[in-house]
Amino acid sequence: MVSAEHAAEPSSPPLVEIEFGTFRDAGWAMDITERGESKDDGTNLAKAIILETGARFAGPPPSEVFEPVPKEWLADAAVAELEYWASRPTITGEPNRVRTAIFNACRARRFASEGSLCSKRQGGEWALRRPETVYPDAVGRALALQAGDPVAFPDDRAIHETVAQALRTLTGRG
Repeated sequence: MVSAEHAAEPSSPPLVEIEFGTFRDAGWAMDITERGESKDDGTNLAKAIILETGARFAGPPPSEVFEPVPKEWLADAAVAELEYWASRPTITGEPNRVRTAIFNACRARRFASEGSLCSKRQGGEWALRRPETVYPDAVGRALALQAGDPVAFPDDRAIHETVAQALRTLTGRG
């Protein structure tokens, strides 16, 4: 949640009133952060995606609430997310971790290639249409997991290479 003041003036790192999230690495847990700098680089990405898509559940249109987030902050946030996944020795074992790592990578590649943001799932669908995608099977499995299909997880090597490809695309390094 962000205040109207913080929505009108984006910052890096983003400021939040309250931030909460659930994760299931070793059982379910909830993390709640009070007002201050967000520890999640994805907050600015989320704001930008809401602006780009016009998505809302209630209230005024996002363009009346959020100021645009500078593209360089979005690139920095995407790199930070990818570096997080690159640093994890093991990603397989929990469907949400597999989907998130792969879809963040696909979305980041699309952002680097086209300058536009999309949902994680849309990033995966985009990557499947790209012949240079290093592990299309891993992307396909992530999409199947997203749909609730009982498929085998891609192996960690395929996930890490998918993340590495996105980091190279964003940074030009490697």
